Amino acid sequence: MATTKTVPESSDDLSRTDVLLGKAKGGDQESWRRLFERYRKMLRAHVEARIRGFARRRLDADDVLQAAFTRAWQQIERFEYQGEGSFRRWLARVVVNTCSDELAANWSGSLQEGATEQALADQAQRAAQERDEREERRIAMMEAMGQLEEEDRDILIQRIVEELSFEAIGKTLGCSREKARELYAAAQERLVRRMSA
Repeated sequence: MATTKTVPESSDDLSRTDVLLGKAKGGDQESWRRLFERYRKMLRAHVEARIRGFARRRLDADDVLQAAFTRAWQQIERFEYQGEGSFRRWLARVVVNTCSDELAANWSGSLQEGATEQALADQAQRAAQERDEREERRIAMMEAMGQLEEEDRDILIQRIVEELSFEAIGKTLGCSREKARELYAAAQERLVRRMSA
């Protein structure tokens, strides 16, 4: 009687995001952990960029990342893979939203600790004003990016939003670091023209 051999997965397969994501969606937590670790440095940068001032004394970036890790795992079934960039952007959104929730919870906690109402009101007003200004700039930039070619949008997101190095962007695009820098500069120039039009 003939026996069928199971073909072992190659280590190359496990280096592919789509393979690991498929396993994670099937409930494999180790594959999910590998995926999250792959993007940990980039995700941590997102968190650290958003925790400022007094919040740094009360919030730990690793705690926020752990909360985001759990949230993303709970939402993994809803994510549809459409290439490496789509997964990076989805993870970054989950982390940014988790960070915002943690900051809001921290803010309400500081209210309960007896800080003066006027100081908190002033701080809240300044924070809201800064947030509105940042949001206006972000909306203007996103609208301008929406009018760009997909290649320009992708490289701008990798550099501005995900804060990847030109070397990492070059690997994603299959080109040299210098070429990635040139492509980014050209895309940025087109973005600036769109925003000022």
